[in-house]
Amino acid sequence: MRSTNVNLKPTTMRGNEMLLEPHELYSYLNPNTVKGILHIGAHLCEEKNYYNNVLRVVDDKIIWVEGSPEMATRAKHLYPNSIILQALCSEKDGEVVDFMLTSNAQESSSILEFGTHTTHHPHVKETGKIKLTTTTIDTLLEHIDTSFVNFINIDVQGAEKLVLSGATKILEQVDYIYAEINTEEVYKGCCLLPDFDAFLANFGFKRACTKMTQFNWGDALYVKSN
Repeated sequence: MRSTNVNLKPTTMRGNEMLLEPHELYSYLNPNTVKGILHIGAHLCEEKNYYNNVLRVVDDKIIWVEGSPEMATRAKHLYPNSIILQALCSEKDGEVVDFMLTSNAQESSSILEFGTHTTHHPHVKETGKIKLTTTTIDTLLEHIDTSFVNFINIDVQGAEKLVLSGATKILEQVDYIYAEINTEEVYKGCCLLPDFDAFLANFGFKRACTKMTQFNWGDALYVKSN
């Protein structure tokens, strides 16, 4: 399978919008290939315009999951007709953990603590922690129709492997995964790219497109091999 690697021009902060541009993804993600979306790490649903207008996926075929109660409430207020679930997802159900809140409108909030993020983005500060109880994606979606989902977008600030480890049922049916990736511990204990590639390979996925920032984090598209 063709693999594209792109270096990104300097940027100053982590955001929730996708680094890979629509034209870079179009040979894989287009209205003919994407039938439904599970977006984990919704924030304020910044990708909604791309999903609706480029991929032509309507709101009732998009499931948004957001860990922060405040951000989930705000997203529901902005988009009352969208499917937005508040849940802090991880590999286990029922674990009480600290969820770090951050000063940049919670864009960098995570179940993990800052690693080199502190050095790369010193203007982004931890503003506190709240206690949340984890759930797995498999449990969260147990009674929700996900039959249409064939694309996952996951941006959970270093905890991508933790979350997908609890999503093994839906991983069997999806064709595409768009994920934030790390080549150093931007967050302490985060899964690094070689291990993440190996983890997804167990489910038949191969990395097809990659875009990195100069801060050793980036985005990648994984496509299920035939």
